[in-house]
Amino acid sequence: MKTIFKIFLLISTFISNVSCADNHSQIVKKKSENPIYLFDVTGLINVNQTDVEKKWDTAHLLAAIQGIVNRDEPTLFIRFMKDTDDFWWNQLRQNGEWLDGRQVVKFKKLKQLLNHFRSDFKGVVVYDPKVPATCNLASTIAGVEDRLPLRYDKSKDSIYSMVMKMNYYKDVKKLINNDGSSMFTGKGFIPGTTVSSSGSAKNDVYLWGKINYIDKGLCSKEYMAYYIDSYWLKEPGEFSKNTLFNHDIFISQKAFFFDLDPWEDEAPVDDPNQKPGTDSATMKKLLKSFNKASGNKIFTIAGFTPWDRKYTDFGKSGGKHGGVATEWHYAKIISEYNGVMDADAPGLNGMVNASFYSHYPLKDYYEQNKKPTVEDLKKKGYISANGDVKQMAFVLVYMGDYDSAAWMNRIVPNMWKDPEHGKIIGTWAFNPNLSYRVPHVFDYVRTHKSSNDWFMSGDSGAGYLNPGMLLKKNRKNGLPDAIDKWKIWNKKYFKKFDLEVTGFIIDGASPGQNSACLDAYKEFSPVGIIGQKLPAFMGIHKNMPYIKMATDLPGNSFEAGKRIAGMTGIKPAFLPVRTVLKTPTWHAEMMRSAQENSQSEIAFVDPYTFFTLLKIHLKSINNTAGKAKKYVYWSHGRCDELSPISFNDGIFEIKEYDNVKTVYQSADDVQYIYFQIENGFAKKFANGKHDAEIQITLFDNKKGKVGITYDGIQDGESKAYIDLENYKYLKGKKKWTKITFKLKTPLFKHRENGNTDFRLINFGTDLIIKNVVIKQK
Repeated sequence: MKTIFKIFLLISTFISNVSCADNHSQIVKKKSENPIYLFDVTGLINVNQTDVEKKWDTAHLLAAIQGIVNRDEPTLFIRFMKDTDDFWWNQLRQNGEWLDGRQVVKFKKLKQLLNHFRSDFKGVVVYDPKVPATCNLASTIAGVEDRLPLRYDKSKDSIYSMVMKMNYYKDVKKLINNDGSSMFTGKGFIPGTTVSSSGSAKNDVYLWGKINYIDKGLCSKEYMAYYIDSYWLKEPGEFSKNTLFNHDIFISQKAFFFDLDPWEDEAPVDDPNQKPGTDSATMKKLLKSFNKASGNKIFTIAGFTPWDRKYTDFGKSGGKHGGVATEWHYAKIISEYNGVMDADAPGLNGMVNASFYSHYPLKDYYEQNKKPTVEDLKKKGYISANGDVKQMAFVLVYMGDYDSAAWMNRIVPNMWKDPEHGKIIGTWAFNPNLSYRVPHVFDYVRTHKSSNDWFMSGDSGAGYLNPGMLLKKNRKNGLPDAIDKWKIWNKKYFKKFDLEVTGFIIDGASPGQNSACLDAYKEFSPVGIIGQKLPAFMGIHKNMPYIKMATDLPGNSFEAGKRIAGMTGIKPAFLPVRTVLKTPTWHAEMMRSAQENSQSEIAFVDPYTFFTLLKIHLKSINNTAGKAKKYVYWSHGRCDELSPISFNDGIFEIKEYDNVKTVYQSADDVQYIYFQIENGFAKKFANGKHDAEIQITLFDNKKGKVGITYDGIQDGESKAYIDLENYKYLKGKKKWTKITFKLKTPLFKHRENGNTDFRLINFGTDLIIKNVVIKQK
């Protein structure tokens, strides 16, 4: 789940060489004798209302020029985002590196650049500023036909006027009528066809593109691009976030561009008069055609829902749905057609030079650090002499979200320059499929890794999709299974980058993982997987361990550490937790906070240690599950297979009260206290045929009400949160008292927040608890 994250990038000078890291790559790179052409457009960063349209037109033109001239080899480098572009330019020109020794020729004027490369272009394509979708169609045509995209603007100083006056480009394709009126009107027939209009000019643009480019087999069969159209010009903002420069590699690859609302129940803010759902219907038509063209293979869709401007309820975006809900709905749709995201989400979504970087020569294989063995873990004290896992908490940090090439390109330099990098366990979740667009970044992190750097895939493997939607039974579009194709797609990336762990399978609004999905993951991610919707909180599928993601950590490093300390629960505890774009320094502070605030021992470990220990523990549980107790308890600060878990809507303290250790929570409004049951005891309820009784001893300190929700079966339906609605009332008698809840057919599958089984509801009173006992009835 992606959102806006702001960072301050370190300022670097634009010099030709910097000192080489000690473990600099020893790859022998193929050299080209042709020069590199350099064009500096850093002035475009500072947008003002008087020249924003000209800057937009310049960026679009440059993206197309780059995409076309860089198609066969790295030729044109554009300096746009100073810190990022300077870092990689300097890095790649170091001694022995890829660009070492290449002649550099600088252009100072756009006209110089156009004159030099004019023979590479077949013509121009002119699009309609009154129909913003034609901007994306122009990018599609630019790639397929080697044309320069121009926004129709006859004003004297416009980019359109400048290029047309140069008189090089006689071949002009127009997405607008000769008199400047709109060619796409949303009426009658889609231009040049006998297909009835969708009733929307915006949608007719994309349907025209489908008919003339996808259906005729002219586009790429591997790439689509979902980037905001020229609607951005209505309210310009930070220029790098308009993602125009991102177009370059997708123009190079002849991708199909689009920008549509995924929701079926609304008309989008940029086309409010369309019949609700027209955008969504068109999106599905595009995807179906693209799926057919690709042969039902996995394909990449770069970009993301432009949630900060369209299709959500954020600000002026005009939609009904939240940002995450929109992301998940879009992910579900594209997954049903085999689309996998390169998720350039708003925030850090700008990138330049991908068409240049894409030629960087990766090694055939990148090996991880030496993976720990069972003997290694015994020496560390994590496994006892009798083979049991030590009674402590093991935390695996999913360091994300690196499911966007643009994000990786901008963030990695700061992460590797951070003073704590290499000093702490770094468990990096880089989506390996992004290596097509940022191969230089993948080589850099692997050839500059420390002994503490470990790598797993981000998201669902080699890309962000919902694997459950690859199954025919979950598809409404009639397409066959594609789970085997997902397996094949992942195998090549996991092998190349020596990956065996999948960091966070996102199911979102889609069905979760069944045996067919797990069978596929076992083939390329045998060491383990972390996910959202798994058959159980933790388990083993054909010798592959799996576990649900425990929580996303908050932004404050101290509070994040306290969150972990409060979730350690029953020992040994296994906690996979997620962070987003946090630095090694932040992680070091978080780890110190967790250890300082925990009452038990915590170890932050690499993925191989984590899953090796988890597998040993799960096998031990399976061997002893039949010997589970008749009851479990938490009492006076001691856990006997039952533990309170602190979560963001249920924070508490372990506090001395009346000379005993208690779970202490004082609330002014509704709060919760979550409890987790050990797997061996929880399994007694897995068939839904047993009832349970929970007895709680607490101090009746002030008047109030206490309730409970639990994970179980209600009215024949399995639910994570069943509200018993049998409230207990405190009277403020200032003495210890007992309350009892009787639960009908609990399941205790750890499906409540923090992978817990039930929670007490504190309706704004004091909960001071010294005993909790659960009995099977």
